[in-house]
Amino acid sequence: MTPVQRDLARHALGLDGRCKESYRNYFVTGEGSTDHPHWLAMVEAGYATRRSGSILTGGDDFFRLTRAGADLALDPGESLNTVEFSPVQPQKGHDRMTDQVTAPLRLSDLQASIARAQIEAKMDVLERTNERLTLHLQSIFDGIGRNEQVELIYPNGEVVLITKARKRDRGEGGE
Repeated sequence: MTPVQRDLARHALGLDGRCKESYRNYFVTGEGSTDHPHWLAMVEAGYATRRSGSILTGGDDFFRLTRAGADLALDPGESLNTVEFSPVQPQKGHDRMTDQVTAPLRLSDLQASIARAQIEAKMDVLERTNERLTLHLQSIFDGIGRNEQVELIYPNGEVVLITKARKRDRGEGGE
């Protein structure tokens, strides 16, 4: 992880030198930004994950650090919030069987895992809804572009007919 990437990772975790424990794990940035290539490199290195931009992020990509990336961002004496990151369990022994043994999860760790899963599920639903509405809106504009009459039905039941405006002659108004 480069020094610039480490600074971006610390920002994503909310670590500013005053806080000793992370309190978040996200960074939103898009193409054309000086930060974006650094985040893409962190994704490639396994230090972060990326969700493509959506209406929720203003079209910019949504990045989250992996445990490996977050660990590299920590200064001595700092820690990661267990809501975002499960505690690392020490490995026991050196054979294959004992390397798989870990301490049981605490209730707070399970709650944090559930909270993360719920957030991910909500993001997935919102992104699918956004994609569906974007396609619907595009079909409306396509219909208008083909000089078709398009019906918009509001939640209160009101129907509005929309057609492409024609070019007006002088003196017809609308100037």
